[in-house]
Amino acid sequence: MRRTYPDTQSSSTNFLLTEPFYRLFLQEQMADKEKQEVVLGASGAAYVIVQLVALTGRAPTGAWTATRDGTLGQPKVSRGDLAAFMLSALGSGSHRGQTITVSGKLPVRPAT
Repeated sequence: MRRTYPDTQSSSTNFLLTEPFYRLFLQEQMADKEKQEVVLGASGAAYVIVQLVALTGRAPTGAWTATRDGTLGQPKVSRGDLAAFMLSALGSGSHRGQTITVSGKLPVRPAT
């Protein structure tokens, strides 16, 4: 199975610093994540795996980034925004059987 790391190239995170970090320091955790996905997928259970970045106690903004490919928005997300995403995902069933990365709202970039 191919190791999947967050898509740091398409985020504001510096790829040259984070890729070695994931490979060297989180290798065991990433392997566990992949095992978890295999076990849940084979179980037939309805599930959504939510992976997140750093949580804050700040007030919810009502905006977040939720992706299947690991693309990250801002490096922090409020607990309220995470809860809102999870309630939305449970209510709609739109992410059933998926692993979703939740982070802060993607920064707005000016058009070039």
